[in-house]
Amino acid sequence: MKYCKKCVQPDTRPNTKFSPEGICPACNYFAELKNVNWQERYEILQAEIEQYRSQPNQMFDCIIGVSGGKDSTRQALWVREKLKLKPLLVSLSYPPEQITNRGTDNISNLIELGFDVVISAPAPGTWRTLMKKSFLEFTNWAKSTELALFSSVPQLAIKYKIPLVLWGENPGLQLGDMKTLGKNGFDGNN
Repeated sequence: MKYCKKCVQPDTRPNTKFSPEGICPACNYFAELKNVNWQERYEILQAEIEQYRSQPNQMFDCIIGVSGGKDSTRQALWVREKLKLKPLLVSLSYPPEQITNRGTDNISNLIELGFDVVISAPAPGTWRTLMKKSFLEFTNWAKSTELALFSSVPQLAIKYKIPLVLWGENPGLQLGDMKTLGKNGFDGNN
C-alpha cells in the first residue's frame, strides 16, 4: 500500500491513480485550483444557466442534492442569492445508524431559510439490507447512501420537469475517484 506524499490518503481508494511523484488526484486537483480564473468560471456558469431561468409555469429553476453536510447550506444560498435561481433541494433521509443531530439541524435550517426540500426516505429495513450489500460488494457500507442520493436527484428532476441539476463537490476531483469524472470540469454526468 502506498500513501499520498501530501495527505497520506492510501492508494486503495477505488478508481484512484497516483501521479509518478506519489501524489493523489485530490491533492493534484487542489494544487491546480491556484491557477483557476474564477471570474471566467463564473461567467461560463452564468452563460450556461441563463436558459433555465424562470420558464413559464416552472416553480423551480434547478434542483440540488443536499446532505445536511458541510456545504449544503452554502451551496443552496449561493445558488439562490448569487445566481438568482429558484432551487428545489433534495435530501436523503439517512439510515437511523447514520443520522446526526447536526445533519438534521442543517436540513431544518435550510427549510427555515425558505427552501423547499423533498426528502426521500427508504424504510429502515431497506437501508440495513442496502448497507450490508454495499459492504459485501464494495467494502463500503456507506456506498448505498451515496448511490441513493446520486440517483434520487435526477429521478426527481425528471419527475418535476426541472432540466438543470446542480451538484456539489465532484468526487472525482475532490476525493480522487477518477471513474466519476464527466467530459470536462463542468460536467457531472458520470
